[in-house]
Amino acid sequence: MNHFFKIHTIKLKYFFALIAMALTLVSAMAQREKNHIFLFDCTGSMHKGGLWATAQSALDKNISLRASIPGSSFTVVPFGDSPYQVITFANQEYAGKKANISEAFATYIKQARFTHISDVLRAGFAKVNPNKENEIYLFTDGMPSGGDSPEKVAKTIADWCGTHKNSKLYYVALTKGVINPVIKQAIDACADASIVQCENGIVPVITRITEDVSTNLDELHKELGLSFSVPGEYALAAQCADPNFEVTIVGNKASGGNMKIKVSPKGNQSVAQLHQLLQGEKYEFSVLITSADSRYQIANPQVNVHVYDKTPSALTIGKGVDELQHEGVRWYDSFLWSDAADEQKAVWDLKPMFENELKNSRLALKFQVGEEQTNDFQAWFNGQPISNGSTIHLVPQQPAVLEVKFNHDAATGKRYFSLIPASVDGINIINGQPLEKYEGTSLRTEYQVDWNPLFTLLFWLLVALLTALVLWFVALKRIFFPTIKVSRVQLTGPSPYFAQKRMKGARQVVLTSNKRSQNVFSRLFTGKIIFVKAEHFSPELTILPSGSKKRVRLRSEGNAWDVSPSAIFAPYEKGSITNRETQVTTEINFN
Repeated sequence: MNHFFKIHTIKLKYFFALIAMALTLVSAMAQREKNHIFLFDCTGSMHKGGLWATAQSALDKNISLRASIPGSSFTVVPFGDSPYQVITFANQEYAGKKANISEAFATYIKQARFTHISDVLRAGFAKVNPNKENEIYLFTDGMPSGGDSPEKVAKTIADWCGTHKNSKLYYVALTKGVINPVIKQAIDACADASIVQCENGIVPVITRITEDVSTNLDELHKELGLSFSVPGEYALAAQCADPNFEVTIVGNKASGGNMKIKVSPKGNQSVAQLHQLLQGEKYEFSVLITSADSRYQIANPQVNVHVYDKTPSALTIGKGVDELQHEGVRWYDSFLWSDAADEQKAVWDLKPMFENELKNSRLALKFQVGEEQTNDFQAWFNGQPISNGSTIHLVPQQPAVLEVKFNHDAATGKRYFSLIPASVDGINIINGQPLEKYEGTSLRTEYQVDWNPLFTLLFWLLVALLTALVLWFVALKRIFFPTIKVSRVQLTGPSPYFAQKRMKGARQVVLTSNKRSQNVFSRLFTGKIIFVKAEHFSPELTILPSGSKKRVRLRSEGNAWDVSPSAIFAPYEKGSITNRETQVTTEINFN
């Protein structure tokens, strides 16, 4: 028997192992996960100014577009006198949260008297996830009031700026005159804060694009890719005032979260003339990207274009994305005779691609565990052990494979790591951006501890059994084995025989001449049977429930008994049963 279970457990183990292996071997390229924080003004001026419905609709549009991006998380904070409520949800939960958000807004719009912007900014900053790309949107139509002031708001922004990671703040001014000069100065001084000014009562969907792109004079024919932070298709236009280069948008649109541009010489200039102009130096200019539809606004419309005279030394890590995703590692412990899962690792192939590299081209990266993450793993780079804080080196024509094996008791859920640039030699461009713009590459995976397959099988068998038992006792038992609703039966004769039995709740009463009993299993699963023994009850008669009403019927073997007046009796009805062979009669009374 044990051998049988062992064989089938091994089969189950391999089945689950194949699933886990399929998940483990998939290493995907991905953009860093997004965390969106919306701070929404619920003061009375929003209602009086006619912005209330428009702003709510714009908020819904901003969230809906981003909710289609897997892995996105959201926070909505209505505010007025204070941050009233923090509503958090994942992208797939938005449909179920819409009603909660609307109800909260309807409640707080009636309460707010002042506009405490400093407080809600601090509440928004507290929801930043350093392992994700954070976008904070402040929707307001008013100046700070009720003890708050432009100076306090400016200080709050200045204190936050430079202390955060992967975060952008968008101060969405729903009407003109909202941005005080003191606040504007603080936003302008912060590289990660921007003002979005609404025009003509339109509250736009806000998007963001890549800020820097690089090319060289020998590759001006190549299209340059930029990210566009919301999915969908949008008509775009480019404005470039540079005297030497012009920029066009391929197809004049962004599509599917991306857009492409082409850089070309301006006018009749030739590439040779541009080589003479640059003379080995890097040339920089900017282009303004705008949406053709006023319902959509690019928060950072200026793209910096870096043009190298000669083909620069470039490095692409993981196909140029800012985060490499591994689909996850799963493990389960041993249970009874079923072994624990085989050890698995999260594996990231950085696939460094050097172009036009120099002899000394190399990039040193510091391997770091994500913020607020635990150091409960082992790691290797190209087979050599490393630890949190170790430095790894990417060099031409050498592999770059990073592996992580989590301890069995490691924290489960999403796990993040970072590769932070430590030093660089002989490289001008990393992932399509100038060296100074490269902030590192993130690694993401997930660790889960599952149930052992044997434990899982036994557990679900137990669940199925319990479900069947509940179904049987709650519904099916009363259908297949109905109970008697009449309280008692009284039997009299032949003299001096007399018996009275309580039978309500029993499924049968058997009148027999034999000594009989019911086993516990039968009584538990089918209901109680009452046996009434007397020598003259031969052959047996059985009293059974009849229909849904309080009636009973008598059933005899082989029609050996005459039942009068009929075989069906109602409560308080009397009758008799007569043995056809012996002519012995017993009076019967139900009450």
